[in-house]
Amino acid sequence: MRLAALILFLASALLAGCSSAPPQRPEPSDISGTVKLPGGKSPKGLTVTLRPTENAQPGGGKCADNGAFTVKVAPGKYLVYFDQEANAGVPAYKDVPQSYKSPKDENAITVSAGAPLIIEVK
Repeated sequence: MRLAALILFLASALLAGCSSAPPQRPEPSDISGTVKLPGGKSPKGLTVTLRPTENAQPGGGKCADNGAFTVKVAPGKYLVYFDQEANAGVPAYKDVPQSYKSPKDENAITVSAGAPLIIEVK
């Protein structure tokens, strides 16, 4: 009887540990933002990329003359960068500092639902 109870207890504990649902991703939403390049130069045509550091999808958006862009991402932490391939042939890419041409921890931002982003490239 004790052995049967022990087996039943262990089996239920094992099943309980295996039935947890995978973590849910937050829902993405449209976020507006502005890119500011050093010296006030126009980021016209640049594609800004946001790579998630957590459980989310990446996003990106193309900058207008004034640096405005829209991106569809979920709230969370992202690394901001300007990918060379995505910006091939864009004159403003030469004004992007080397530190923003690949994802780096020092260029992390936090996206909050409904809050505009201001990305000051230094």
